[in-house]
Amino acid sequence: MISITLKEVWNRPVGNALVYSAPYTGSESGTVESSVVLHQGKLLFGASDGYFYVLEQHSGKVLKKINLGAPVFADITIDKA
Repeated sequence: MISITLKEVWNRPVGNALVYSAPYTGSESGTVESSVVLHQGKLLFGASDGYFYVLEQHSGKVLKKINLGAPVFADITIDKA
């Protein structure tokens, strides 16, 4: 039997949500409703604050934050073409 223990190594909060999509959210909350994609050592995701984030995988440092102007509720897709 294999036993794996997961532990949080960093935490990167996002900004306040532009809209509240779940009953557990409120005026001071931001959520990530989409899957986080790992691509070339970077974590990519959109958040309810209307930004697309690019984070460094190991430290959680924000490498890029792009204002999309609307909350992101869909998963990110990478075109490998």
